[in-house]
Amino acid sequence: MAPITTIVAFVTIALILNFLVGLHDAGSTVSTAITSRSAGPRLALALAVIGEFLGPFLFGVAIATTLGAGIVKPHAIDIAVLFALLFSSLLWTLLTWFLGMPSSASHALVGGLVGAAAAAHGWDIIQMPGLMKVMGTLLVAPPLAFLAGFALMKLIIAVCAGMSPRVGIAFKRAQIATLFGLSLSHGANAAQRTIAVIAMGLVISGYEESFAVPFWVRLASAATLALGALCSSSRTMRTVGMRIFRVRPVDAFAAQTSAALVMAAAALLGGVASTTQVTNSALLGVGSAERVAKIRWYVVRDIAITWLFTLPAAALTGALLYHLLRLLA
Repeated sequence: MAPITTIVAFVTIALILNFLVGLHDAGSTVSTAITSRSAGPRLALALAVIGEFLGPFLFGVAIATTLGAGIVKPHAIDIAVLFALLFSSLLWTLLTWFLGMPSSASHALVGGLVGAAAAAHGWDIIQMPGLMKVMGTLLVAPPLAFLAGFALMKLIIAVCAGMSPRVGIAFKRAQIATLFGLSLSHGANAAQRTIAVIAMGLVISGYEESFAVPFWVRLASAATLALGALCSSSRTMRTVGMRIFRVRPVDAFAAQTSAALVMAAAALLGGVASTTQVTNSALLGVGSAERVAKIRWYVVRDIAITWLFTLPAAALTGALLYHLLRLLA
């Protein structure tokens, strides 16, 4: 059994990372509501904080099980692998937060886990069916969100054609529900990543006999994610909510609804989805349904490069950090 100081340090670092994910990602969930003036910053963040906290309790632990026991063999890795995973994810999250780019924490986590585990014990430790399931969801969710946003916006345009401009007031009010729903689904996805890592650490260190999720782990993960959302980054809000295109209440409603549906489906099915990818893809679908030319595609290009670079960069960083930790041990 590992020393108690080791597991305390491990859990602390995992919860700090979870806080930073909330700080980084909540900007994506509330940005469209704030920039479309459908909700003030205080109300939007209050709804986000409540949703982020409740999400891990309402959607089960299917994602945590997929990450914790489906990608790598839990009993075949050591605590150094998980420390390398945490540090690689932490470095990437801090870097993209500093740059104000809405990167994928899911990509960073999966990449760091695969890189560190493969560096420690080779590729035999990787469970390819589980990895393919995770990668499949990460790749499929954004196109689905784009199509959902495109289809929903086309439907809204068709239904609301000829209506009074006052219909915009209804979309403003409806965003209270869609914003809360998106925060719930984000909380379910994001917190379960931390839950999975902590649960793996408890198994490896000998404090749990098999992969399981104690209540205190879920509670601590939900609380730190909500606290991060409370301190959310205005830099990311500006990138998502203002730079892609000028968002109106109807745009925000369609994007939030589409993203929330995709994220909720992923959480229930145990698939890992990136909230930033899904939210931005839904917003792109909405904008494209109105007029493709209205989208600032150079901003989309910069975000896409960040997304594509995250997984291989995190995998390489995880592998290098594992070897560094072994040298220092």
